[in-house]
Amino acid sequence: MVLFVSDAHMGEVVDPEETMGLKYNTEICLRRLEEIRNTTLRYLHLRQEAYPVRKITVVCLGDMFSGNIHDELVKTNDHPISECIPILTYAMYDMGLSFAKE
Repeated sequence: MVLFVSDAHMGEVVDPEETMGLKYNTEICLRRLEEIRNTTLRYLHLRQEAYPVRKITVVCLGDMFSGNIHDELVKTNDHPISECIPILTYAMYDMGLSFAKE
């Protein structure tokens, strides 16, 4: 099984007042990663009899961090990149650990 994860934009803050109600922040990012994990495990359990899975490969694509390549991101991110790295690392580690337990 292959799981593609991309565009987490860890650290980015989207203000609903500036985006017609859309909201995003680190808490939402972490909840979305948890939902990806839960959905993947549900899919695995539903298909296990027909398609036995012995290995899950998680492929991390681009834009996992909001970063600070634009001046406004430096001002609006809820964490600097140096804090985002361990937050996302632990979240992805927890995801991998839960897959390994299966």
